[in-house]
Amino acid sequence: MNDVGKPCARDPHARFDRGPLAKRATGRDARETQGPACGTTRHTDQPAAYLTLVGLTGKTEDFGEWPYFFSLFGNPSADEPWGWQIDGHHLNLNALVLGDQLVLTPSFMGSEPCWTHEGPNAGQSIFGPEERAGLNLIRSLDGPQQARAVLHPSIAPGDLPPELSHPIDGRMVAGAFKDNAVVRPSPGSGATS
Repeated sequence: MNDVGKPCARDPHARFDRGPLAKRATGRDARETQGPACGTTRHTDQPAAYLTLVGLTGKTEDFGEWPYFFSLFGNPSADEPWGWQIDGHHLNLNALVLGDQLVLTPSFMGSEPCWTHEGPNAGQSIFGPEERAGLNLIRSLDGPQQARAVLHPSIAPGDLPPELSHPIDGRMVAGAFKDNAVVRPSPGSGATS
């Protein structure tokens, strides 16, 4: 028996791309079930977008529709807390179950690329509404607010300070292998500015 918070199924055999096709379908169904509750279905399109990265990199172990992990936390129970997680490249979905309550947070979704130009998913785009919302927000700021909110002219390495130009971590200030990192408040424009 595992304590909640300790994964009991985080090994290579818990990957959707290993094992019978039924396991893949179960993983896909879990992914699709969680999305609408989080207010989105983008995560169902996102893994397919990575087929483009497979074509560019040849890295089927890292990218594609299926290299995602399933982790179970605790033991499924009607009375005790338990949960599950789907985790992979630019995707992390979490579910906590306690009695008849289901909490689907925190979640992280991203994509690279957001536009698929060729292959079986040519023409697919994801995160368009989020991109437009971000552009609308920055465009709604006046000149002084934009000057405070836009920290660097671009994300090109030459436009960033050395601490944001790491060859592997790039612009990340927290992430894998950075447990107990001290992250300083970001400069910029506050929501009430």
